[in-house]
Amino acid sequence: MALDIKVIDKNTCALSYRDALLALTASVEASNAAPDLFPPTPTFLEGILGKEMTKFFVFDGDRIIAYAVLKHLRELPNYLGHLDYPGEHSAMIYFTLVHPDYRGRGINSQITALRVAEAQKIGVKYLFSTVHPNNIASLKTLQKVGLKAIDKRIMFEEQLLRLIMFRAL
Repeated sequence: MALDIKVIDKNTCALSYRDALLALTASVEASNAAPDLFPPTPTFLEGILGKEMTKFFVFDGDRIIAYAVLKHLRELPNYLGHLDYPGEHSAMIYFTLVHPDYRGRGINSQITALRVAEAQKIGVKYLFSTVHPNNIASLKTLQKVGLKAIDKRIMFEEQLLRLIMFRAL
């Protein structure tokens, strides 16, 4: 069955997908496929389904099997504030989930390339992402679209180690 990608722009909320995204998250967590995943609480998931985020859903039939976000920034978040880049005209390749049964099929690469293309289309000048250093697949995907590690630090309340990735567009 062919996969279908649906893009929902930053001005449109997608809260109707909340339960399906919770189910996808539960599948990823249960498989321990992403042990260093930022803990996606229901409140966090509702936030990334809201505005100021371009949302990328990948469907197999009517089932969501992957989800990703391009987060539009007005200012850099605190964990990037030490960097000498303006928040304006910046975005983040943010939060990616792929169902464990669909890993290894290039889905993350495809939706990451779509996020870079969307960032270029809307005039983003600075593109960021964070990734755990042991998440080799995601690290290679980010490197493939031109992001480079510029810092390594402990981040978030959960004290997760992350590489900060960057690309000027």
